[in-house]
Amino acid sequence: MILIGASDPVGALSGETIHSLTVTPRKGERGMVAVASSISSRPWVGTIALEWDKDKLVIDGHAPFVGPSDRVGQAYSDGYNHWVEVQIGNDRFTSSEKRTSVACYVPDANLLCRYWTGNATVEEVKAAVKAEKMATTAKEALITEIRKHFVQASNLRQQVDELQVLLDESRHSHQIQVKSLLHKIEDLRDQRSELQDSHRRLSTKLENLRASRLLRLAKFFGVTY
Repeated sequence: MILIGASDPVGALSGETIHSLTVTPRKGERGMVAVASSISSRPWVGTIALEWDKDKLVIDGHAPFVGPSDRVGQAYSDGYNHWVEVQIGNDRFTSSEKRTSVACYVPDANLLCRYWTGNATVEEVKAAVKAEKMATTAKEALITEIRKHFVQASNLRQQVDELQVLLDESRHSHQIQVKSLLHKIEDLRDQRSELQDSHRRLSTKLENLRASRLLRLAKFFGVTY
C-alpha cells in the first residue's frame, strides 16, 4: 500500500510504500489513515478509521471514514497520483499539486487528514495555503533571479569569447606586420649590401682612373716612375 496521509504521526511519509504502520490517536480523539494501492494497473483508495472505545482502540478498515458533520473529506487515486481533499465552505483544499486549478493547494496531506477528523482548524488549513503561496512566490522569484544571472553570465561569456577572437585576430595581424617589417629590413639590408658593393666598384674605378690620369700626365711631362 501507499500512504496518502494520516491524522496522527505514523512511521512513514506521505507517498511512501508501506507494508505496516503504527498509529495511535490521542485518547478521546478520532483518527484516520488514507491509503492507496501500490499497483497502478489496479487503482484502489480507502480510509482506515481509528476510534477509542474507552481504553480500547477500534480499527475499522471496512467502512470509509466519516468525519464530523461539518468536516467533509475524500481520498483519491488515479493509479499514479494519490491525494486528499477537504471542503471548507465553498472552497476545496487538495494535497495534489495537479489539482490547483480547481482547489487550493496544501502540500501537507496529514494536515488535511487532521482537519477532516476535527483535530485541525480552518485557520491552520488556510495558513498552510498562504504559506505555500508565499513559498511558491519566493521560489519563482529565486528562479527568475537565477535565470537573470545565468543570462548575464552567458552574455559575459559571449563578450569574453568575442574579445578572445579580437585578440587572436590582433595577434595574427601583428605577426603579419612583424613578418612584413622583417622582410623589409632584410630587403633594406640587401639594398645596403648592393650599394656598398657598388660603392666599392666605383671607388676602384675612380682609383684606376686617377692612376691612369697620373700615368698620362707623367708621360706628357716625361716623368718616369
